[in-house]
Amino acid sequence: MVTLTVLHKPSFLLQNPDFLAKVLINVWRKSIEKYQIQGFVVGSSNKLLLLHVIEGNNLHLRGYCAIPLSDITSFKADKTFITRALQLQGKKPIVPAGIDLTDRRELLESAQQKYPLLNVHTEKIAPDRCFIGRIVKQKTRCITLQTINMKGQWASERRFAFKDITRLEFDTGYVNALSDVIFLG
Repeated sequence: MVTLTVLHKPSFLLQNPDFLAKVLINVWRKSIEKYQIQGFVVGSSNKLLLLHVIEGNNLHLRGYCAIPLSDITSFKADKTFITRALQLQGKKPIVPAGIDLTDRRELLESAQQKYPLLNVHTEKIAPDRCFIGRIVKQKTRCITLQTINMKGQWASERRFAFKDITRLEFDTGYVNALSDVIFLG
C-alpha cells in the first residue's frame, strides 16, 4: 500500500504506477477553486491527470475528470474509510480505454470519440459556468462545441481555446442524462 502526505509536485503521480486505479486522492487547485476533487488516478501524462471521481455523499464513482497538472496546487492520499467501503461494495475504478492524455487537444478528440457529450470548464474565465456539448470543429489551438441548453436542446456553438480549458468531464450521470435526452428522445 502506498502512503502519502501532502505533496506539492504533481509529477510524483507520473513516477508511481502503484497509484493507477488503486489510491483515492484529494486534489486541490487553490488558484481555481476552493473545493477539492476526490477520485482515483486512472491516467496521467506530463500535462494532464485523469481521475475516476467519487461523488462525496453517495460514494459512487460518478465519471471522469481531466485536469492540467499545472493547475494542481497540492494533493494527498485519502486515508478515510472510503476506499475500503467501495471495495466491500464491489465498486472499482475503471481505467477508460482509448483516452489520450498527451495534451488537451488529444484528450478532447479521444474523449469525444468514446463519449457522445463532453462537459468543458473554463474556470479561470467563467468560474461558475460549464458548457456541455459535442465538438463540431477542432483547429490547432481551439475547439468549437455545439452546446446544449438547460432544457436539453441543442443551443449555440461556442469556441474554446485549449489553453483556457481547466477541466474536462465525461461519463458523469448529468452528462449521460443529457445525452439520453438529446440522442434517445
